[in-house]
Amino acid sequence: MDERTYDRWSDDTLRGLRDGIDALGLDEIDATLSHGVLEIEVEDGARLFVSRQPPLRQLWLATPDAAFKFDGVEGRWVDRRAGRELGEALSEALSEVVSRALGRAVRLEVSG
Repeated sequence: MDERTYDRWSDDTLRGLRDGIDALGLDEIDATLSHGVLEIEVEDGARLFVSRQPPLRQLWLATPDAAFKFDGVEGRWVDRRAGRELGEALSEALSEVVSRALGRAVRLEVSG
């Protein structure tokens, strides 16, 4: 993938994820996108990050418990180790973090 394609696709993905999180309408979650980093903060102070990694042409997801690297594969961001897509991994991680913060099980779906 060339640099221009990566830049456009990764920026569109991060904006889509931010908009998807905002669309959840939860006051307990704040999503901010700045300089290629999507920071997601939960009211208890837990943070998740999705960031661009231009030299590697990847997106990385950092959660309080783990980190994941996603490659662009046939129009999808895929974690080659686990075979999961970015939206799925972020939904799972965000659900866990928000569930802990609220003290009850919550299932959130985010796509970008």
